Amino acid sequence: ALDLDLAYVEWAPNAATKVTLGKMKQPLAMTTSYFVDKDINPEGAALAFTHAPTGAFVNAALFDLVERSSAADSTAVALQVGLRGKLTDETSYVLAASEMKHRAVKNLAVIQSGAAGGFFGNTTKTVGCAAGVTTCLANEFEVRNVLAEVTTVVADYPVVAFVDWAENTKAAKLNKALAYGVTLGKASLPNTWEVGVVSQKVEKDALFGQWIDSDYAAGNTDGDGYALRGAYQVAKNWKLNVTYMVNETNNDVPVVVSGKNVLDRDYKRLQLDLNYAF
Repeated sequence: ALDLDLAYVEWAPNAATKVTLGKMKQPLAMTTSYFVDKDINPEGAALAFTHAPTGAFVNAALFDLVERSSAADSTAVALQVGLRGKLTDETSYVLAASEMKHRAVKNLAVIQSGAAGGFFGNTTKTVGCAAGVTTCLANEFEVRNVLAEVTTVVADYPVVAFVDWAENTKAAKLNKALAYGVTLGKASLPNTWEVGVVSQKVEKDALFGQWIDSDYAAGNTDGDGYALRGAYQVAKNWKLNVTYMVNETNNDVPVVVSGKNVLDRDYKRLQLDLNYAF
C-alpha cells in the first residue's frame, strides 16, 4: 500500500476558474466548526469559480470514497454557492450554502482502514447489509449546509464570528447539526494573541461520520459541548496553541459501559501545540 497526504494538479484557464484533480485540500468554503476535519484530504476532482466584481463563488466537487470491483463505488458529489464581500473597510463576510450527496454508502461498510476505522457514531445495522458485509450504515447521506462568517474590529481587536448549520435529508431523525462561535484577537505578529469559543451539537446521523473532526466529542457524531481555544505568537515563526474540549457524547443513543446503558458521557480533551512555520 502507498499512502500520500497530498498529490494533485491544478489548472487555472483564467483568473476566475480553477480545476483541481487528485488528492487535495478540502475545496469547499468552511468555518472553524468541527463539522469537517481539515486534516482529511479528499480524493477526486474539484472546480472553483469566483466572480471578482460581485464576490459570488461556486465550488463543485466529486470525491471517491471507496472503490469496489464487484459493486458500485461509494462517492460524494458536492455543490456550494456563496458570496464574499465587505460591509465597511473593517467588516467583511462570507455566506455559503451547499449540498453534498453521498452515493452507495447505505447497506455498506464505508469506513477508514486500520486503527482509525469505524463508523464514528453513525447509525448501523446488521440486517439488510450488502453481500459479505456484517455491519453496515443504515442511512444514505445527503447533507445540506448553510454557513455565515463575519470578520470585524471591536475596540481595536479583530473579531471573527460564525454560525454553521447542517441537515441530512436522508435520515428520518437525529439528522441536524449546529455550531457557532467567536474568536477575539489574532495571533500573527510576535506577542499577539487570540482566544475563542466554539459551541457545537451534532446529532447521530446529521453528518457523514468519516468527515467529522477527530478531536471534538471523541471524533464521533451524537455529541455536543464546547471548545475553548487560545493562541499566542511567541516569535515570528513560533506559535503556541491550546484547545480544551468540554463535550458530551452519546446524547441520543446510549452506549454500554460495564453492562449499563449510559447517555451523555463526559468527554474532555486538552491539546497543546507549538507550531513552527517556515
